Amino acid sequence: MLSSKPPGPTRAWAEFASTVSYDSLPVAVTATARVLIIDTIATMMAGSGLSRASGLVFRMAHAASGAEESSLIGYASRAPVLSAAMVNGATADALNFDALGGGGGHLGVGAVPAPLAMAERKGGVSGRQLLTAVAVGAELVARLYEAVSAAGGDPNGKFFDGQLLGYFGAAVGAGSVLGLTPEQMDSALGFALMQATGTGQVSSEGKEAKGIIGTFSNHGGALSALLAAEGIDAACLALEGQRGLYQSFFDDTYDPSVLEAGLGTEFRIIDTRFKTWPTQGTMQPFVEAAVQITKQDGFTADDIEHVVMKASPRLERRWNEPIGERRHPSNTSTASNSL
Repeated sequence: MLSSKPPGPTRAWAEFASTVSYDSLPVAVTATARVLIIDTIATMMAGSGLSRASGLVFRMAHAASGAEESSLIGYASRAPVLSAAMVNGATADALNFDALGGGGGHLGVGAVPAPLAMAERKGGVSGRQLLTAVAVGAELVARLYEAVSAAGGDPNGKFFDGQLLGYFGAAVGAGSVLGLTPEQMDSALGFALMQATGTGQVSSEGKEAKGIIGTFSNHGGALSALLAAEGIDAACLALEGQRGLYQSFFDDTYDPSVLEAGLGTEFRIIDTRFKTWPTQGTMQPFVEAAVQITKQDGFTADDIEHVVMKASPRLERRWNEPIGERRHPSNTSTASNSL
């Protein structure tokens, strides 16, 4: 165990993620994990055929492929596990259709592609083992996000939370599949921190690269688990340390109790939100409002004189700018993020 380390969220998660079992999880958790896997595979299938950017990621990875360890979902092809995690991570978020946590966080792209690819590589992994790994990864992503918002911070301010927090969810999910010990899981979190990034500048400028953020986090998460399994020591205070996740990326604005309270007995994953439309999460109510308007008897587009949207300044800036690109999107990524 990790008795030499001071207690804290990193240690708690290393122990939990490496020791939790399927039988210890509530039925609601495993049921949600099952739907999360199915939903994310569906988003991968759609993203593999409809996203130019994810298609380019596939062609790049396939050209450099070696051992056929894991499936490239939607492409009828196989590749080494790191390439598969990378490609499937790209397609999972390509259309902005990935599932979200009830309080925020990209659970689909952050918790499914890496452990799914790792399970194929390892072989002999049962459905229960995979469900447990996905549940662990999704729970961590949800809590990492909520810890910031609970303290009044913006998890998606300067960085893509779907990419940044996804490194950690992918690492513990893939690590769970590999059966990492608590010490190794601690190192997996450390390796995730060493790679973690995700600046949102490309989205601010309306670039299509926003649609492949899952590429990096799933590749990095799978790599983190593999390095930890080899016994390379990266164990550190990855979450709460002076140069850890929250200090480095969120100016230490977070509620640490969210990360540990009820760990193993209370689960955020059961509040997972599955999107109805392939758009950014905050767009869903606006799409629903538009759909309801069009259902009015006798409605035609010519009836619209003007549109007034009520949203916070943060939403207005983030999803309306640059105004020219948001009004006339040049790519699917910008379109799915255009309020």
